[in-house]
Amino acid sequence: MTSNRAAKRAARIRQAKTGEPYMEARRQSFRAAVQNDPLDGLVALDWEDALMVAGYTSRLSHGLNIAGPTLSPSGEYALFEITRTGVTDVFATVPNNEVTVAAHVGVRRLEVEYASPSRLHIGIPLNPVLRGQRSITDPMVTAPEAAAAVTHVVRDLQSRAGSAQWRPGAAERMVDTPEVAAWVVRFDTPAGPPADWFRDNLAEDLAYELGAEVRVETDGYDAALTIFRDEQDLPDDARQRMHKLGVDDLWRKRWSRAGLTWPTPRPQHNVYEEAALGDATWCRQPFVIRSDMRLHQAFAYESALREQIPAGHFALVPFVGHDGKRHPQALVAAWSDLPLPETSVALPAGGAGNALLWALDAMLKKAVLDHGIVTYDAVAVETNDDGWALKIRLHDRSSSDAFDVHRLEAVGVTGVTRTDDANVVVVQFAGPAAQPS
Repeated sequence: MTSNRAAKRAARIRQAKTGEPYMEARRQSFRAAVQNDPLDGLVALDWEDALMVAGYTSRLSHGLNIAGPTLSPSGEYALFEITRTGVTDVFATVPNNEVTVAAHVGVRRLEVEYASPSRLHIGIPLNPVLRGQRSITDPMVTAPEAAAAVTHVVRDLQSRAGSAQWRPGAAERMVDTPEVAAWVVRFDTPAGPPADWFRDNLAEDLAYELGAEVRVETDGYDAALTIFRDEQDLPDDARQRMHKLGVDDLWRKRWSRAGLTWPTPRPQHNVYEEAALGDATWCRQPFVIRSDMRLHQAFAYESALREQIPAGHFALVPFVGHDGKRHPQALVAAWSDLPLPETSVALPAGGAGNALLWALDAMLKKAVLDHGIVTYDAVAVETNDDGWALKIRLHDRSSSDAFDVHRLEAVGVTGVTRTDDANVVVVQFAGPAAQPS
């Protein structure tokens, strides 16, 4: 049994770890491994240690022989045979109480059969999660079954990655309703990979193998894996925490794939904004970059980020505080789920507020970049009889003279007005009423 598992593991490790062939192999390997070797799905992974520590076999601690496991004829149990050297009556030394035995081993049910006075057969049920009989978020799954399933997959992923393995802890039920379960499974990590390394490299595979959402948190040498079906299933405080962790994970992957590796810019959840303009939803996610980095370096990753984000429009822009000043270490990812209209005339009538400000700003920036002129920040937008007036603040010693209405009329600009503040300009955009009938 051991050699068979080692051979399978070696074969999986030999797979090239890049490209679609590897990913396809990963998709198939887990279920295939359990189907081909059902004994991989033991409820109690460290069953021998569990028996000994629990005291179940304390009176057999010397000269104990445990053979197995073998698969039961029904395919539901892993069978072990216990004998003791020099003892002819094992039955007399083992408590005749199956409920106590099951509690010690940490499983819901246990089959105990006395084959002879000197031989004891124990059947430990195979894990229903690993065998594909139940989802890990099924409320019928027990805490030991959940802990064993998660530990099994975690250890398998760590073995494939060639890393040391975490020591498993208990599984705590975060949600316990007749419809769904959610779990927190804790691990001790002094000899294994740091939790942030596991999160960045293996958590996505873990979520795939378990068929559930996974979030990884760390506290010193302790790692906590939260496993759930959907954020909406969680209590309010846990839902908010898991959502933030999910956003962190998503953007960490995006920045890394774009080429900006650890430490990646950190999302600032408390200043995230979202607003609607017609059928489009506009979003702005601010980030803080690491202290040794300059903003222009982070902006260089805009095109690589744009390729990853399923958005109609995407851009990186400076973060401007309430005082109108740019933050030296912050920027904003701004996007819309629908394509940006070519001109302000195509924007929905009655548009107002932040979403309108962001849309007009995106149109003007596109035109400005096309002509290689001025750097600015959008400050405010007002509705008037002619459409919308966008107030902008110029930066980098730019001059309002650089704005040529004829260059910008393609995006709906009809006029540019200077103000008493030499750094502030009002750009007039045509509204939907200006559209020819």
